[in-house]
Parts: sequence; structure tokens; C-alpha cells
Amino acid sequence: MKLGRGLCRIHVSAQRLLQGARNTGAERCGLLFGKLTNAAFQVSVALELDNRALQSDCFRMDPAEMAGHARRQRASGLDLLGAWHTHPKEDAGLSAHDRGGAPDGWLSLIVGSGGELRAFEHGATGDARELELDVDQAPRPQ
Repeated sequence: MKLGRGLCRIHVSAQRLLQGARNTGAERCGLLFGKLTNAAFQVSVALELDNRALQSDCFRMDPAEMAGHARRQRASGLDLLGAWHTHPKEDAGLSAHDRGGAPDGWLSLIVGSGGELRAFEHGATGDARELELDVDQAPRPQ
């Protein structure tokens, strides 16, 4: 896939959940749902899932739990766009683990130790492109 999107628009309610997830010691993680256009990821829902990783500096989500959330959100008209996680002891850049674990076209939102939030779109060969972030203040459609 050619990395072509330049923007990640995140609804303010999802942004608040992510900003509140920092500084907890172990990584926290979850899924991102919304709509995908040619120009942007439009994140309207961020859900937190249990981190099943044994180490505190990485994350792993239960595939069955992920699939259940994806089915429910798809029934509401939203697509699974990617995942979010925290880096409680470092900045919001992509680690080697982050680069190697994401499928082509996947969105990663990372919350760093200082609360900074960064967005990345992953490519097919482990490459990734940082996206501009825009916070949508409009009421979320029901």
C-alpha cells in the first residue's frame, strides 16, 4: 500500500480517553473505530481493552475480545481503523515492536509519557508515516 493519508481527525471524546490513559506504569491499549476516507482516518470511538502482555513495556490484546468489539461497532456503521496504546516511560514515537506488529493500512495512536499524542499509518513493509492530528469538537453522531 502506498502511504497516502495525511490526516487523522479524532473526536474530542476519544481524544479525552486517550489523554487520560497516560502515566499508569504499564502500557494501556485499545481499539479505534470510525470512518476511513482517501484523505483521513476519522476516529469517533476509542475503546480500552485489557492489556494481556506479560511485560509492562508492550501490549497485547485478546483476539476474541477485539473481534467482538469490531462486530458491535460494525453493526453501528463504524470500521475498525487501528489501535491505540501508551508509552508510560517514553515519548509517543513508534518503537521497533510497534512497527513490526501492525498490518498494512493500520492506524496507531500513541500516548507518550508526557501526554503527547501522535498518529501513524502503517505500510506493508514495516514503514509508517506520521499523520497530522486534528481534534473534532462537534457532537458525536448517534
